[in-house]
Amino acid sequence: MQVLTPPPEALEIAPDRHVMVQSCEAGNRPPAALYDAGAFGIYADGTWVAEAMTERGLPTVSYTRAGLYGSDPVPAGERPDPFFHARDMARLLDRLGMTSPVLLLGHSMAGLRLRAFATLFPERVRGLIFIDAVTPSQLGWTVRRELVRTGCRLISVCGGAAESQFGQKVLRLYPNNIRLEGRARADKLASLASAAHLAATRAEMLASTDPALKPRFGELPDVPNGAVTATIVARGTREEPFRHLHIPRTGHAEILQPAPAARIADFALEVLGEGAGQAAATSLAFQG
Repeated sequence: MQVLTPPPEALEIAPDRHVMVQSCEAGNRPPAALYDAGAFGIYADGTWVAEAMTERGLPTVSYTRAGLYGSDPVPAGERPDPFFHARDMARLLDRLGMTSPVLLLGHSMAGLRLRAFATLFPERVRGLIFIDAVTPSQLGWTVRRELVRTGCRLISVCGGAAESQFGQKVLRLYPNNIRLEGRARADKLASLASAAHLAATRAEMLASTDPALKPRFGELPDVPNGAVTATIVARGTREEPFRHLHIPRTGHAEILQPAPAARIADFALEVLGEGAGQAAATSLAFQG
């Protein structure tokens, strides 16, 4: 199936508030799935997953959350936690005319936003695919919380230097772990050079890992759910009633490369019951 990927565009999802959106198109088929990137992530992170899903008949949209590079800031007084972003996802679906239940795919910390969306809008969920993702069960882990705080302190330091001449030189050496090309690669590098993007990431990470959020997450809706794992980041999925696919010898970012993305797309269709075979439940041999 021929896939067209027009340039990303800013769509208004609320009065005077826009988010950057990338839609993969296949003929006249309407969008059927939405991809949400992890921490630091923008629409570009989902490039290969969206293309692989679209090639298999489920046109997929990826987007950049409020506050991050290319999208408008989070409104004053709003806390950028998973429930705020889940409501933005609903606004985006409305703007795109995606009124039927959709498949949601999320990488890393997007797992929390998928669960928040499923809590708030269970009737809009066709299925959930967690890609090496965090789950609400991990919010109480003291060690993880401290690691996030440490990461946020580093973001604060790096944010001041990101737009400097030195920072620009360093970014040219930034590894292309997702193997992005063209506009997607350029926007990814630009996001990491943006002090505003890094500051918004810090605020989002702190708001998203607050243990007080844990009771707000509801039960999973009665829809097909799948977890694709690669690293210890996703160890919380062992406690969830998901169908599992483990991709060994793959890094946390590398799981979004073209070859793993194709496996993710095949698994997603199998979980939905639309694939040629049954998704195999694998033993989860997690690696760091």
